[in-house]
Order: sequence, then structure tokens, then C-alpha cells
Amino acid sequence: MPGEYRAFRMDFCDHMGPDGWPAVDPFKSWLDQKNLPYFKSGGYALVKKGVYQPARYCRDVIRYLVEESPLPERIRKRNRLIEYLRAQGIPDPRQIDVKDIIEKVCRPVRKRPALQAIGDSFRDGLSTIRDMFTFRKVPWTYVRMLQEDEEHLVRESIRWMFIELGRSVAGPKMRAECAIKQGEVRIGITEAEYEESAIAWWKAEPWTVIRAWNGSRAVGMSIGLPVARATYEAVRDGQLKSYTCTAQQFRNPSPDLLVEGASMRPYEDGSSLRKQTNALVLAMTCQQAYLSTIPGLFTSIPLRLLAPAGTKQNERRARWIGYRPTGTCFHGTDISMLELTFQYSHPKWLRPIGASAAGAWQRLQFELRGAEAERYFAEQRNSVT
Repeated sequence: MPGEYRAFRMDFCDHMGPDGWPAVDPFKSWLDQKNLPYFKSGGYALVKKGVYQPARYCRDVIRYLVEESPLPERIRKRNRLIEYLRAQGIPDPRQIDVKDIIEKVCRPVRKRPALQAIGDSFRDGLSTIRDMFTFRKVPWTYVRMLQEDEEHLVRESIRWMFIELGRSVAGPKMRAECAIKQGEVRIGITEAEYEESAIAWWKAEPWTVIRAWNGSRAVGMSIGLPVARATYEAVRDGQLKSYTCTAQQFRNPSPDLLVEGASMRPYEDGSSLRKQTNALVLAMTCQQAYLSTIPGLFTSIPLRLLAPAGTKQNERRARWIGYRPTGTCFHGTDISMLELTFQYSHPKWLRPIGASAAGAWQRLQFELRGAEAERYFAEQRNSVT
């Protein structure tokens, strides 16, 4: 109906990936044949990112995908949709109509477009920062700092990360202990060994290991390392494993950050990924902003973020943000390294939206080091974990 807006679910967008959507030219031709208008400028790109747009956009995409066609490309893309629907508990997706499919793949209807606090941290972090200030949210309330006597929570956080890594390789239903073993094989270090490195980082700088907080408990974790330029470039070039870094290789704060790892709380512990991703978005953003608080950032000094792809899904998410392959691999593995650089001299950042995002980032840095944030973190000692 006119005035209604819909957005695809983030997990559906991830499932479709960059190559699961209708190609632009055949899609336009199909719309012409149906006497339907094409989307407004930039609308299709936003639809694929899970951003709310006129409801007919989502409907037209689904209609195109489900329509029978002998063309191999159409069949392949339709099969991608069918795979997702089967994972949602629909044994024979061909037996349900377009309206029912839309309810499975889309978020609820909105009556008017709203500023988005977009829920996938790996894709839309900058939009979330801007919206965070628009809605006057207190950014640091999404961060759970770990206190001096909470080393056991650092270890638990690493366990979460290894479980998610293992399941991303071997399947989401794998038992936790088996998933940990898969994660260890994937990156070439045991969970226990990694825990010791993480504890050393955390003791040197508490912001390197944080938890995402939803207001009542921790729902995820994130590790970020502020390192010297030489260390950053050695990791980027595949000459050094990031988890072998020591606190002596930190430059704190630093414009060069290793996005070492992040994960949601495992479902055994009661996590709901769909509902809690925003908390991890904002916690990671706060962590990265805090660790990169240096004069001249974005103008004379670029902000550089480096992350291992880890899984195909993580690589797709990172590419949506703007991360690009470095052409190298994480030392000793076949895991691609991805890098994102922010600086005003970059053409993208000359646009108003880029300047706005950078301004929001710098304001966040200022807020995180202010007296109110310091008082908040000082009061967290007795928080429920």
C-alpha cells in the first residue's frame, strides 16, 4: 500500500550475498515487461543492504525471484531464496505465495521511512553512529567493561569467539566443544593459548577486550588492538600473526587497529542473534573510536582497520562496509586479510555523508573520554554478567 515501507531481514541479506540478487539489467527488463517502474536512484542498493524502502521494492524483488524461468541465472538465484526459506522451517517453499514469502524474509512494515539504526555491525556501523546521536542514545551504555577481578569473563569471551568461529566453518548446530576444536584448527592456536594472549592485552589496555551490553547482560564480545604502524603492516602483509602481538607492540591510542575478533553470545547461553546485533554494532564502534582517539585523525592521519575474513559470511559483511582484500592472507593460513581506510582525502569522504560520519566518530571519541562516561564505567563493577 502507498506509504508503507519494508526492509529485508539482515540474515536474509547475508544469505543472498553479493551474487544472489537479481542482476540490474534483466531485472529492469522484467519490470518493463510488467509495466512497473524501476526503483528510485540508489534504491536497489539500499534494498540489498536491508534498509527500509517503499514496500513494493521488496515485493518486486521476490516476485522476480519466484517467477518460473528457464534461464540458469534466474534458477540459481531462485534456489538461493528457496534455501533460505527451508532454513526458516518451510519444507516446500514452492507451495507458499509471494505474500507469505515476504513475511518470512522482511522486517515489519513501517508507515513512513525512519532514520535507521541498522542492525549489522559489520555492514552499517557508520550509519548506526550517526543515528545514535540523532536519537540521543548514550553510546557507552552498550559497552560492558571488564573489571580487574573479572579475568574469568575474559576467558569466557574468548570461548564465545572460538565457538562462533568453529560453527561458521562446520555448521551452526555443532556442539560447543567440537566447535572450539574446529576454531582452533582454523586459526592455528588453542583456545587456552589464545586466552593468555587476550588476558595480557586486556591487562595492558582494558578497552582491547570488551563485552556488548543490552542493558541487563552481556550479549557479545569484541577484541580490538591498537598497534604501531610496523606491527599493523606486518600483520597486513601476512608476516605476523595478530594473536602473537604483545602489549609492547601497542601504540595506544593508535590510528591503526587490528579488528581481532568479535562474536555473539552462543545460543546455549540464551543469546538471540537477531535481537542483539545492535548492541554489538555499538559496542565495537565505541571500542574502535576509543582506541583511535588521536589528534589529526581523518585529516592528516588516516584511520586504518584490518580484519581477517575468517568466513565467507564475514567477508561479505566486511565488503558491504567498504573493506577491501589486501591480496595477502593471515600468516600461515588461507584466510584473506581485509582492510578499510578512512581519510578526508579519499573521494568517498569528500561527500557530506562521509564528513558527517567522521564528525560523529570524533564526537563519540570525545564523549567516551568524558567525565560522564568515566562515572558510568566506574559503576559497572556490580553489573550482572
